[in-house]
Amino acid sequence: MILTKKQEKELEVIRYFIPVQESSDNDFWVKWRSVEITDKDIKSFFDYSERGIVCQKLSLGLQKLIEGKRWREIHIQELYKKNHSEKDMIPWYLLLGGEDEEIMPRAVVDHIKKEISCCATLIENCYQIILSDI
Repeated sequence: MILTKKQEKELEVIRYFIPVQESSDNDFWVKWRSVEITDKDIKSFFDYSERGIVCQKLSLGLQKLIEGKRWREIHIQELYKKNHSEKDMIPWYLLLGGEDEEIMPRAVVDHIKKEISCCATLIENCYQIILSDI
């Protein structure tokens, strides 16, 4: 499937935020983790996301992408935006993956910088420090 650069970055960000519970033996989470996202799911997702074309039958792969988009917005609004305006905020260094946490992919960091433009320079500086510590 051919995607634009913008769509490729969007897909990388969405995939990052797809909820997964690795340690759960619950039947739902076991099935959810095993669902593959197909090219058809990706095409349907961008039809829905960019053009408002609703698919009559949602496959599990498409549902995963939609959930990833929903959770991306929840993270941005409820964690990152609220965090930067609170007195006892979590340092960007930790949110972006410092201190032995999983380092966020570049596309995710760029998306956060776009959404919280007032902190873009600080976010980028923290991310560069994390990358230099590897």
